[in-house]
Amino acid sequence: MGTRKFCPTCGKLTNVKVIPTSSETFFNSKDRNWWKSNEKVLGEQKIHYFARRLRCNNCNSKWTSVEFPLRNFNELMNEAARLAESSETLQAIADRAAVENEELNKTIEELNKTIKETFDSLVQAKQAKTELSELRLGLNVLKKNMFFTDLPSEVIKSAEELSFQTN
Repeated sequence: MGTRKFCPTCGKLTNVKVIPTSSETFFNSKDRNWWKSNEKVLGEQKIHYFARRLRCNNCNSKWTSVEFPLRNFNELMNEAARLAESSETLQAIADRAAVENEELNKTIEELNKTIKETFDSLVQAKQAKTELSELRLGLNVLKKNMFFTDLPSEVIKSAEELSFQTN
C-alpha cells in the first residue's frame, strides 16, 4: 500500500512508495529504504534532515521528500521569509534597472540621430563651400576673359561683394 504523503502533481494526500534513484546522494539502507541523512548550517545552528525519493501510486509522478525536526521549522520559515524579501528587493532593483536601461537606449538613439544630422549638415556645408569656390574661380575667369562692360553693373557688383564676403 505505501505511506500517505502529499503529491505535488495530484495536489492531495495519496499513497506513495519510496524508490531508488540513480543519484549518488541516496543509498540503500539495511531496511531497503533509499534515503540520505545530512545536515546544513543555518546561522550558527545545524539542521539535520532526512531525504528520500518518492513515487505517487496514483499518478506515478516522482519527487524528493525532505523531513526535518519540528524544532527547526521556525528557523527555516524565518530564513525562507528573509530570502523571499531579498528576492522581492532584487526583483525591484532589476525592474528599475530595466527602465533605466530603456531610457538610456532612447538617449543613445537621440544622440545617434543628432550625430547623423550634424554630419549631414557638415557634408552640406562642405558641398556649399566647394560650390562657392567654383563660383569664385568662375568669377576670376570671367574677370580675365571677358569685358565687364558686357555684363550688367548689378551682376558685377554682386559678384564682387560675394567674393569679398567669403574671403
